[in-house]
Amino acid sequence: MFESTKDILYIVIAFCALWVTIFLCWVIYYVAMILKQAYGMTNEFKERVAGIDEAIRGILEKIEHSSAYLALIADGAKYLIRHFTEKKESKRGRPRKKIEL
Repeated sequence: MFESTKDILYIVIAFCALWVTIFLCWVIYYVAMILKQAYGMTNEFKERVAGIDEAIRGILEKIEHSSAYLALIADGAKYLIRHFTEKKESKRGRPRKKIEL
């Protein structure tokens, strides 16, 4: 089986090459799993950022829509204030009735 020490050297080299191959396969597998987890985390992060972006856009749209109504509400408030101040002034202008006891 073994005719010289060279044969033993070749067997040892083959055995070492086998272990190096197994080790490299193990390393490649774990690197692939790490990359898969990183990809998943990146996708989850993108989804969360998209959710936050959507929420901010919704809030901005509500603010924009409410600002259009805010001008209308302000005009209504001005009208009411003017109406009540004119009503007070008109009451002050006419004489009061005296109540006799």
